[in-house]
Amino acid sequence: MNQLLVRGGTVVTMDKERRIIKDGAVAVQGNKILAVGRTEDIARQYHCDTVIDANGMAILPGFVNTHHHGNQTLLRGLGERFHLMDRLTKIIWPFEGGLTPQEAYVSTALGCIELIKAGVTCCNTMEAGDNANESFKAITDAGIRAEAGQAISDRPDAVPESLQVNPEHAIRENEKLIKSWNGAADGRIRYRVCPRSAFSCSEELLSGLAQLARRYDIGVHSHADEDWAPLQALLKRTGLPDIEYFHSLELTGRKSTMAHCIFVSDKEAKIMHETRTSAAYAPLNPAKSGNGIARISWLIKCGVPVGLASDTAGSNTNLDMFEEMRVAGAIQRGTTLDPTALSTEKLLELGTIDGAKALALDDSIGSIEAGKKADMILIDLRKPHLTPVGKRLVSHLVWSAYASDVDSVIIDGKLVMEHRHLKTLDESDIVDRANKLSEGILKRLGIEEKPVWPWIE
Repeated sequence: MNQLLVRGGTVVTMDKERRIIKDGAVAVQGNKILAVGRTEDIARQYHCDTVIDANGMAILPGFVNTHHHGNQTLLRGLGERFHLMDRLTKIIWPFEGGLTPQEAYVSTALGCIELIKAGVTCCNTMEAGDNANESFKAITDAGIRAEAGQAISDRPDAVPESLQVNPEHAIRENEKLIKSWNGAADGRIRYRVCPRSAFSCSEELLSGLAQLARRYDIGVHSHADEDWAPLQALLKRTGLPDIEYFHSLELTGRKSTMAHCIFVSDKEAKIMHETRTSAAYAPLNPAKSGNGIARISWLIKCGVPVGLASDTAGSNTNLDMFEEMRVAGAIQRGTTLDPTALSTEKLLELGTIDGAKALALDDSIGSIEAGKKADMILIDLRKPHLTPVGKRLVSHLVWSAYASDVDSVIIDGKLVMEHRHLKTLDESDIVDRANKLSEGILKRLGIEEKPVWPWIE
């Protein structure tokens, strides 16, 4: 079995003691970490087939992106002035409902490339409609780890006909997807049931998905308390807000992740804490869309598990988890008038070990420890904006680093990116195909691309 040694870097372990090891090394066998320690000790003990020189670099556990939509990546930059519901109804949903299998593959592959180049080694992604298989194939080919599922809805007052499903048929199809994809790619992919939202799904559909999740012991991924109008519509229909409604249908729990959680009530926060239901915090997209700012520092104080997320490039416009850390810290501190609302250390935890906890994966990823999966990133510290380092490394990683500073990425023990060169997908080919496909998609689906300023061909 191949052994890999990453040596000579500063290892930010994110273990329980939060050890940072200068001139550290990580030994890997197969897809697991064998040992972590000082380079001289690890190199003496382990003679590995492949050695990676991490001199001048930080070695971190890969980022865990707790909420993403890969198949929306080709929507980047559209609908900038729309509120969420307008963007959904006029752009995102028509786009998702009209994609061909090839377009879904390329869009998801493009997102995977961006995630990996930004240091994300695991994502929790919700892929739409009948093309979910193609998105899962792209995830497999990219080499990223993923909690992945098919986004489904059935209420005609919530989503267009192209995205509406028959509940009974949808449950059968999801069971097929579970059998095909849960544990696929040598265990890198785990399936989750993904009701799009409480508002957009009938009780019949939600109950059926809850039964599937219990039967196969898999996770749940949805949006909750994201937008005021759907929340009020759900209250009128059921008498319950999102989290309470999900809880009444047994869709909460340690393996349940709810994106956004902007309007979570005190009672819902208590439910999330007691059931260990997690919140996926994507700070930039809701603020950018004028949707609101989740009270994440309060949720954390309430004992709710929270992980960091980028959401979709189709709304956020990028998948840079470094930026999400910075925005999260800035807006939580700014809105609470408290510079300690989210500490710098906590922000790095949200992107790594806390993200793993939010997805119930902290027994295998999220920190660099012996026995865990070998998911690591190398960040080049030899940059003006990261100098001087000293003992300010954690501060620099959160407030100064960019996605472009990620030099190499290891996922499941495999070197997926080396010195910014992706070793799985053909990056230039995917970028070319994405550009060619994008214009045709918009024309076919009647989605208007309005430039901000006069555009002269």
